[in-house]
Amino acid sequence: MSLEELVDNSKTDKNTKHSYLPLYQKLLENKRETTRIVLEIGIGDFGEKMEVV
Repeated sequence: MSLEELVDNSKTDKNTKHSYLPLYQKLLENKRETTRIVLEIGIGDFGEKMEVV
């Protein structure tokens, strides 16, 4: 099962226009059997409101 398929069966917005799932799939494919937990930390909608100083 791909990450996209896994996420599509859950209540998350992680497979929408801002999806990083294809990248995560590629980066983590060789760790599939040994990795049990993946934590993604983001800033949500605040990224649109932030200014670079």
